[in-house]
Amino acid sequence: MRVAAIDVDTKQIAWAVIDDGLAPTKWMTGSVKSKARRAEERFPGLLNSFRVSVHNAPGFWGQFVYLERPVYTRNAQATIDQGQMLGALRLLFLQENIHCSIVDNTIWKKGLLGNGHASKDDIRAWAVTVFGVAPESQDECDALAIAAWGLRTLRV
Repeated sequence: MRVAAIDVDTKQIAWAVIDDGLAPTKWMTGSVKSKARRAEERFPGLLNSFRVSVHNAPGFWGQFVYLERPVYTRNAQATIDQGQMLGALRLLFLQENIHCSIVDNTIWKKGLLGNGHASKDDIRAWAVTVFGVAPESQDECDALAIAAWGLRTLRV
C-alpha cells in the first residue's frame, strides 16, 4: 500500500510517500518552496508547483494522502494562511480523486511515538531508528512520520 502525507506551511509544502508493498519498504520525501516575502505572494507559486506534481503523477501519491492540520500559533494570520493552503491542497487531491484526510499533530505523534507532544528531536530519532536515516528537513521528517502513522492506521 502506498500512502502520502503533507506538512503544510506558508513557505513550503513538504511531502513524504511510503510504499510498504515493496520489500524493503520504500520511502521518499521532498518539498516545494517559495522565497517570496509575503504569504499571499508565495501561495500561487507553491500551489501551482505542487499541482503540477500531483496532476502529472497521480499514482505516485497512492491511495491515501494525510494532511497535517495547522497548528495554532500566536500569529493568527500565519494560522489563517496555513488553513487556506490546507484547504487548497485538499481540494487539489479531491479533484484528482485521491482520498484525503486531515490529522492533528497530537494524534499522529501519540499514535506513532506514544507521546502527543513529541519533540522535533523525538521525530528525527524515530525516523533514524525505523528507516536508518532521517530526511534532511524537519518538515519532511514530520511528513514521513505522518505517512507512517497513516499507513499504520489503515492497517489496523
